[in-house]
Amino acid sequence: MNYFDRTYKLTAILQPPKPRTGTFTAYFEEGSPTNAVEITEMRVQLSVTRSLSKDPNTAEVTISNLSEASRAEFQQRPLRVQIAAGYAGENKLLFVGDVRPGSVSRIAGTDWETKLLLGDGSRAFAEARVNRSYKNGTAVRTILRD
Repeated sequence: MNYFDRTYKLTAILQPPKPRTGTFTAYFEEGSPTNAVEITEMRVQLSVTRSLSKDPNTAEVTISNLSEASRAEFQQRPLRVQIAAGYAGENKLLFVGDVRPGSVSRIAGTDWETKLLLGDGSRAFAEARVNRSYKNGTAVRTILRD
């Protein structure tokens, strides 16, 4: 069913494992295109939330009736998802983000629903490290805040 010539393309790419020690480039490298799953004809519900705060932008994607093999591919981690949407095949990139914990496939009535919770750079955000030194007597609150 095509409403008003709306189109979309959802691409999920399996990412390299944890980055090498001392580098952050692996968080932003794209995985191999042979490890990608592309969805264009399924029923998909999208919700993208952007903000100017320090927290990552988020998106929620629900895909209905994926095959068992596709559902299994969406359970692999780390996984990056690209969302492009538009009209009459002219898709523009809306969101790129990492799959966060809480993403799940479940049966809802007669349909399988795969719900993906995404965060823009959330993998790098969650695994970030702090390397700082503090002078003697620094408040614990200050250290934890940093």
